[in-house]
Amino acid sequence: MAPAEPGRIYASDCVRFMNERMAPCSVDLTVTSPPYDDLRSYDGHEFDFEATARALYRVTRGGALRCGSRVTASTAAAP
Repeated sequence: MAPAEPGRIYASDCVRFMNERMAPCSVDLTVTSPPYDDLRSYDGHEFDFEATARALYRVTRGGALRCGSRVTASTAAAP
């Protein structure tokens, strides 16, 4: 697949998209509030938090990942 183009909107599985089309450390800031420990219901839809967190960690520049009320510093090197 071709790399993602800045400024475009894509409809895709987020984990697959990040893994296949986004370069490491290509996102300046990530802010998210995922459903932890099955606290939310999505009418039978699954949410793989661990796969999503790994992909976000890979694409987010160091120190710029915010999940819920905690800040996580990424140690991935900027390009």
